[in-house]
Amino acid sequence: MESKLITEFKYLMWVLKYTPIVLAITNFMYLFLQFLSIDLAFVGGIIGIGFLPLTFLIIASFVFKFCVWHRLPLYYLGVMQAFCLFDFYVGIPLTLFGLLTLHTFLFIILVILLIKFKT
Repeated sequence: MESKLITEFKYLMWVLKYTPIVLAITNFMYLFLQFLSIDLAFVGGIIGIGFLPLTFLIIASFVFKFCVWHRLPLYYLGVMQAFCLFDFYVGIPLTLFGLLTLHTFLFIILVILLIKFKT
């Protein structure tokens, strides 16, 4: 019984660590496909993440003491989610290329800040 519990815990840790990475990559890939005029609307519903699941993942990363590199995709997803909500409700006059550039720029800035202040 205890062996099964340890195995299930390992699966949970694996899912909690690598789900944000997969979500961040697919989120960026979805935006890049939109830039190439390949609109896959159903993919947005599959890979989309709301604030509540993102909040759970962030809290779980602190509870289980993940390193900063496993939290980086969570921060990226949170910033992008907030930016997309602001764009949806207020409206930011950006082309798709501008939005792709902004995503890339914010990701690079986030990595630089984390490297500077966490190491």
